[in-house]
Amino acid sequence: MTEKADRELADSVLEVTISANRKIIDELIGDESMYEALMEIMEPKIKQREDAKIAEERKKGIQITVKSLKDFGVGKEDIRKTIIKNYGLSERDVDAYL
Repeated sequence: MTEKADRELADSVLEVTISANRKIIDELIGDESMYEALMEIMEPKIKQREDAKIAEERKKGIQITVKSLKDFGVGKEDIRKTIIKNYGLSERDVDAYL
């Protein structure tokens, strides 16, 4: 088997286990020490989701800024400088938005 297949099988088993034992899991979540243990296990995944959301919101913010500056007739070089200054992007990264 591949690592991907193994992970999919493990995820399936976990999903079935959680569904079958939802009441027990709800009780365990209510236990403060179990809650802390579950949060510790899930923390990397939660952080990954939060980081992805932040990155997406940042991207939208940059796109809105670029569009607004263009709408006001600001030149490309001034937009470039503004984006680099306000968002800390590199020259190469700014090009993706222009």
